[in-house]
Amino acid sequence: MVMNQHYVEWFSGKELPSYLFAESWGGGSYGMAPYPHNGMWLSKSTTNGSGAAISFGATTPYTRRPFSCTASVFHIVVKPSNPVNSRAYIGLSDSKGSITNSIHFTHDTTKTTYELGTFGQTQSGSTAGGAYTVSSLPIDNVRHHHRLESKSASAEYEIDGVLEAIRTETLPKGAMMPHIENYAVNTEESTYNITYLEIYNT
Repeated sequence: MVMNQHYVEWFSGKELPSYLFAESWGGGSYGMAPYPHNGMWLSKSTTNGSGAAISFGATTPYTRRPFSCTASVFHIVVKPSNPVNSRAYIGLSDSKGSITNSIHFTHDTTKTTYELGTFGQTQSGSTAGGAYTVSSLPIDNVRHHHRLESKSASAEYEIDGVLEAIRTETLPKGAMMPHIENYAVNTEESTYNITYLEIYNT
């Protein structure tokens, strides 16, 4: 459900909501999950280079970007199914499949912990581009509630209500939309099950 700049989705139906754009490639897939998991799933296959994603934009110029880079909050409840050789970028970006203007967290099994990433404008003398700040939570296959907040001078990342990371450099520089992507790492299958998504401008 979208009302002005407040988006809420429980993924409780049998079909993907029409206002979300979903795509897959290389044998990846997506769909609505049956009981007992419910929600939506994004899967990559055993094909190296496969994946699946959801966003608000299907084609250039990605005009559906209702969320502020300096005053917005992103909530998601998500569970990874495979803690080996999987990677997801989850948060807000100005275009699907790109993190060049974004605030997001990663579930990346090539890393030790969940990480907060910001990509965009130079801040406080930092170099342009982007970087990551680690959290204290090790990569796992447990359902968590993740919260991102984009502010004028910082970005914050909470996991299950605990503040885990703050960044003040390379913050996003333009309007954004959801960007949730299960991306290929080697040839193992992996699935991300999403049961709640909420985004709003503050």
